[in-house]
Amino acid sequence: MANAKYRKANPSVMELVGIGHALYDIRCYIDEFPQPDKTSFIKGHFRHNPGGSATNVVFNCAQLGLKAALIAKVGFDTQGRYITEKLGRVADVSGVKIDKKNPTGVSLVLINKEGQPEVVEMIGANATLTPKDLDLALLDSARNLHITGTNLNTLEYAVRHTGAMISFDPGRSISRLGWQKLKKVLDHTDLLVVNRTEIEELGGEEEIRANFDLTLIIKGKPVVAYPAKGKKIVVKPPIIKARDTIGAGDAFVSGVLSKLCRNNSCDTANLEKAIKYGTALAAYKIERQGAEVAFTKAKIDSYAKKLTLA
Repeated sequence: MANAKYRKANPSVMELVGIGHALYDIRCYIDEFPQPDKTSFIKGHFRHNPGGSATNVVFNCAQLGLKAALIAKVGFDTQGRYITEKLGRVADVSGVKIDKKNPTGVSLVLINKEGQPEVVEMIGANATLTPKDLDLALLDSARNLHITGTNLNTLEYAVRHTGAMISFDPGRSISRLGWQKLKKVLDHTDLLVVNRTEIEELGGEEEIRANFDLTLIIKGKPVVAYPAKGKKIVVKPPIIKARDTIGAGDAFVSGVLSKLCRNNSCDTANLEKAIKYGTALAAYKIERQGAEVAFTKAKIDSYAKKLTLA
């Protein structure tokens, strides 16, 4: 693993710190995606909630009982205030900085009747998150640091200034850079989570496994994992009716991290249990609308047992 020693359980330690985008998500549910010269009508009203991969993971992990914090940047506007106030009900938002020149990032999400999303995004203040915006006290207190697609210099700085277990979900835009340009981050990464498109954009699973000492999880049907030490793991997702797949990947990561953050381990036994739990949380989210859905740990534990994933 990249970091030989992780933070030990301690009430003063932040179990999870996330770095990445904070977005104001606007969701619209429609039957069919718009076509040229055709109008698609919204079903019901616009809906909104905080979004962005890191924000979703911090929100979900906090609901699962972890002491969690977000490092991100929002604008000095109504949308930024909404994100910090809502997330602040369950997680630490002291690391969320305010950009007085640029607006809060906005994501416009269209979801069709099959539950598949199309997304149009304005990065806004997220683009200005630099190393000097990082809360070093939060980084120093983290037992797990979860980093997502944002300013590469900021990620490189963050991974050098923590003794935490580091998980990395680069997303498609950062994955396109390829593993060579991400090497300074991947050298410190303990757990890399990508989908099948992203692993190919990075350079392929063989390249990643050959060049880095990390655990690799590839999301999909099925989920495939290659522990840094141990045998390949395959977990098949349950068959469910999809209502809204937006945020499903973040829900999966949240479930995985909620288990690994407490165990400080990515060994084969713990990893398989964590993947099954993440799969259950993703399924629970897919059956419900919105990237962030309300739940409790007890509810997800029960749901995982119902799906025989616990």
